[in-house]
Amino acid sequence: MCLHPNAGRGVCDKVISAHSIQRSSVLDRIVDSSNHVLSFYPPSLDTTGRLKIHSVGWREASTFTGFCAKHDNLVFRPLESEEFTGTEQQTFLAGYRALCRELFQKAASFRSAHVMDDFLRAGQMDGMQALAIRLHDSFNDGVRAGLEQLQEIKRTADQWLLKRDYSALSSAVITFSGEFCVASSGATSPHQDFTGAELQRLQDLGEPVQGLFCTTLATNDGGAVVLSWPKTTSAGAKFVSSLIAKGGDDLPSFLTQFFFMFVENTYFSPSWWESLSELQRQQLEHLAQRNPHCGRISFTRSRFVPWKILAVKTS
Repeated sequence: MCLHPNAGRGVCDKVISAHSIQRSSVLDRIVDSSNHVLSFYPPSLDTTGRLKIHSVGWREASTFTGFCAKHDNLVFRPLESEEFTGTEQQTFLAGYRALCRELFQKAASFRSAHVMDDFLRAGQMDGMQALAIRLHDSFNDGVRAGLEQLQEIKRTADQWLLKRDYSALSSAVITFSGEFCVASSGATSPHQDFTGAELQRLQDLGEPVQGLFCTTLATNDGGAVVLSWPKTTSAGAKFVSSLIAKGGDDLPSFLTQFFFMFVENTYFSPSWWESLSELQRQQLEHLAQRNPHCGRISFTRSRFVPWKILAVKTS
């Protein structure tokens, strides 16, 4: 499907595998000699019970069939063809693309739920089967609620896009120098900040979810992490403020751990992964397996990436 607000028959051309992470300026910096990157997505376990690492070709990494070629080029040209300098338009588009990918994935998850539903209800019912059905139904309720709220956010963001009201998203742009070894793009809904203060109650399906969008982009000096959220919400602002304050000099390490814990659409360099200690790899693997919406957030100050923060710009 094409998620552009003006999409339609006779308007769109061929739907493409659009990259949510820049291919020619970001993914090409983290590939190995065979043009592959690593990722924990999609999550699955190996024969030892550990989270499996997938080797993915850079042409397939981070792609989703959510835009036709015409609209993908039209909307995201300021990100793909211009130097990233953190303008309002660029930060808005970074957040908008992360939102669209999250909506696309959530919709796919919801559409596929009936397969598991049919499987669980097959055969003679017993106690364990009934429990599994209740858990699956509860999960579906959460997916449905999340999808509906993302659709509402997307409808509002579409109006901002068409009106070119790029100031509707607040943002923090964190620029850094150093080797680009981890790249990420996605959306999440933080339930608490780094002080442990509650930001929203995600278990209350009647309450609107406040989203936070994340994207890594290339710059001439290295890279940038763009964190953005709707100005009308407070959870994103409080979470990012506490992340920056808590991270301090260790902000590169905290950002890396944030990617692995909160954003499944995260890819990393094979050589960088091999350079980490076994303990560091286990720490990141643990974060990738953890439900980010349960329990208190606790990050280590281990040095994961060779980044030096150049500037933190909030708007």
